[in-house]
Amino acid sequence: MQRIVIVGPSGSGKSTLGKTLSNKLGIPVIHLDSLFFKAGWVEIEKEELVEKVTQFIAVNEKWIIEGNYSSTLPIRLEHCDQAIFLDYPRFLYFFRAVKRSFKYYGHTRPDMAEGCSERFDFSFFKYVWYFPERREKLMSTLYAYSKDKTNIVILKNTRELERYLDEIN
Repeated sequence: MQRIVIVGPSGSGKSTLGKTLSNKLGIPVIHLDSLFFKAGWVEIEKEELVEKVTQFIAVNEKWIIEGNYSSTLPIRLEHCDQAIFLDYPRFLYFFRAVKRSFKYYGHTRPDMAEGCSERFDFSFFKYVWYFPERREKLMSTLYAYSKDKTNIVILKNTRELERYLDEIN
């Protein structure tokens, strides 16, 4: 594995898994949230994000890219050799997203753009809660754009994640 895509709902552990795999495999990880936002939670245009991701993929032979951002998903999937979907139960990832907001409140998370201090954002919590409504579209995109369907890994719980990590050299 040299090019890995990690997707899943907010709070599922995409950033943590990205850092873990980066340390274990010696591959750089990029967090799409850190590319998409400017200080003060200002969003860049989707076209600019696609261009940044395209350039990153072009200049890096090995990479881990975590985050959903559907505008960049096709290009990432076309170039990856493994796609990981953290398909966890809603209550788990929702709880983790809320917990993360408390933990980092007023501070910038390590996987976030500078100047984006964590806050309580009820529209974000609503977005997280309703992730299952976007799940099928994400699954369809995974299978439609992945060049090798056998390299799609769907992890349903933390036990499966631990087994997956144990199997990696």
